[in-house]
Amino acid sequence: MMILRQLMMFLAGALCLLGFEYAVEVIGITSWGDDSRKVVVITQADARQIRRELAEKIGADPTPLQLESAIDHAVENEILVNEALLMGLHNIDSVVRQRILLNMAFVGKDKSDEMLFENAKSLGMFRNDIVVRRRLIERMKKIIASQVADTPTKEVLLQYFDESRDRHEPRYQREKAVRLVHGYFTTSKYSIDKIEALYHQWIGGELSDKAMQLLADSVVVNSAAYITDKAINKLFGEDVLELIADVMQSAASHDSNHGILPIQKKAVGYHFIRIINIRPSQYRPYVEIESQLRADFIDEKRKTQLVSTLAELRAEYDVIQ
Repeated sequence: MMILRQLMMFLAGALCLLGFEYAVEVIGITSWGDDSRKVVVITQADARQIRRELAEKIGADPTPLQLESAIDHAVENEILVNEALLMGLHNIDSVVRQRILLNMAFVGKDKSDEMLFENAKSLGMFRNDIVVRRRLIERMKKIIASQVADTPTKEVLLQYFDESRDRHEPRYQREKAVRLVHGYFTTSKYSIDKIEALYHQWIGGELSDKAMQLLADSVVVNSAAYITDKAINKLFGEDVLELIADVMQSAASHDSNHGILPIQKKAVGYHFIRIINIRPSQYRPYVEIESQLRADFIDEKRKTQLVSTLAELRAEYDVIQ
């Protein structure tokens, strides 16, 4: 009863979400005693249906643990539907009303909406129609989520950021990246001997990076920009990516040739590549990710709120299988 009363306190928020101005008709609550128990029944037919749907989803027979989890999920959904009906959400949601009235159109146009609703209730449509069920579940989750404040303070977010770094979570990190000097020389313009000579002049310091790039047929990498492993792999291939990783490791041990890679032969030419600078994986500054931190924090809190509320609601039910 306590959790339902709490949810009722947030029904005003639900009304805002639903866009209705009139009051909610709450049914079935006042007749309960404090020790009353509600019941969810999972029949053998329900369990078989859950198994079939799960097998289709995963493409194999579910394990006992997978089946148990799916049944638990079905129980939670049934509880959410039941609580939504007890709160009267089916009476105010426009999607639910339109769906029910559409389903009841066969009864006759001379019936009032209220009478059609009563007939639909007696036929169990609010519980059994898949569209109505999904809508009620969605609305209940929004009501539960509305209990979480969506304006965490900067202090709270900074603490959340610190905790994420303490756990070494990668989601707020920049990927490792490098800056490269690049030039591509085609054999249609230069002989192989000339290309090799240019390469040796370059690594020997006789030819500067800028001069080498001016001679090149193409330059595909902006030497002022950092690029990630994924970009390197796409531009030059996995073999070059591995070479760059080796050079970066050598640079870390101070055993490098100024970051210059061996000349890279391709189908119709050669790549000249030198690593200018290495930017290790690092956490981005708070000011850069504040919006993402806020969204992640609220999302996690709402998920936690949903789990704890479902646990409290489930404690009010007997599940019969």
